[in-house]
Amino acid sequence: MPEQPPMIAVAVRQSALLANGQRPEMMLPQVSPEILEQAMEVGDIAKMSPQVRVAYYIATCLSVGLNPYTRPFDLIEGDDGKVRQYPNKSAAEQIRKRDQISLPVVSRVKDGDLYIVTVRATTPSGREEEAQGIVALVKPIGQWKTAQSGKRYFDPAKDKEGQDIYQPLRGTELANALMKAETKAKRRATFGIAGLGFDEEPSGEPVNMDFATGEFKRLSEVVPSQERGTPVAQP
Repeated sequence: MPEQPPMIAVAVRQSALLANGQRPEMMLPQVSPEILEQAMEVGDIAKMSPQVRVAYYIATCLSVGLNPYTRPFDLIEGDDGKVRQYPNKSAAEQIRKRDQISLPVVSRVKDGDLYIVTVRATTPSGREEEAQGIVALVKPIGQWKTAQSGKRYFDPAKDKEGQDIYQPLRGTELANALMKAETKAKRRATFGIAGLGFDEEPSGEPVNMDFATGEFKRLSEVVPSQERGTPVAQP
């Protein structure tokens, strides 16, 4: 069996300890605490060296007791060009299991073009916290275009008054939106009751990171935008 790259090996060792219910010390790749501290101050993963990116990712996972080998954080490049970490479904599931959080749905309401799900998170100690997940049941009409820089962007169609034109979601897109509202509500409730101050889900382009090298590859470089399941009409 080929030897694993050092950064992957670290994640594997940490995962084994976490799986056994232990809270391991921070065994990171050979990156000094000073460099990690500088990386945290920068906050933009894109500006970190490849090695520091992986170390920073693992350090973030371990600081909140998550298994880094399951990749509990997604990397999102925002409109400002910064790449940030956002906890995904795996992170929420690990926290729910660890803290024995139950998440009954309180209500599901359709309010105009919005669908709102309210969830109540409870713990064995009796603590409670409610959170909502809200999604739009419409999508803008328009076209994807490419700027001179090579970056793709969405150009929405406008009506006579200069307002964006929308159309209702249907079929699979509608079903996905309804499920997303419940997922968002459960995720927000989970992070809230666990005392984790994660930001709201950012908008932007997903970025894949190779854990063996720390190099980035954007999703648009792998899958064309029209095949990403985006809820945007492209007539």
